[in-house]
Amino acid sequence: DDLGRGADGVIHTADDVFKSPIAHAKVFILGMEDQFVFTDDDGFFELANLPAGKRVRVVR
Repeated sequence: DDLGRGADGVIHTADDVFKSPIAHAKVFILGMEDQFVFTDDDGFFELANLPAGKRVRVVR
């Protein structure tokens, strides 16, 4: 099964954990859309050289 229960312990709610990787998804920070990366085949990504502070990550 590729879906796990989140912190609330209830399946099919907003905090569920998806265990299948999302390959080739575009990831960027709001306000810094020109600095983006794509996830690899395992769903991993790294955003380098980000300034300190709170950010909102977007995956498409």
